[in-house]
Amino acid sequence: MTAAAVSSKKPEELERYGLAFEYLRAQALDISASAATIERACEEL
Repeated sequence: MTAAAVSSKKPEELERYGLAFEYLRAQALDISASAATIERACEEL
C-alpha cells in the first residue's frame, strides 16, 4: 500500500484497522509456539 493510499483513508478507518491489527496480534502465537505448531503440522503430512 502506498503512502498516498494510506493518507486517503479516513481517521476512523485507520483506527478500525489499527484495532483489528492489535486484536490479531494479541491472539497470535509467540514465535516458539508458532514453530511448534508448524512442526506438528509437517509431521502430520
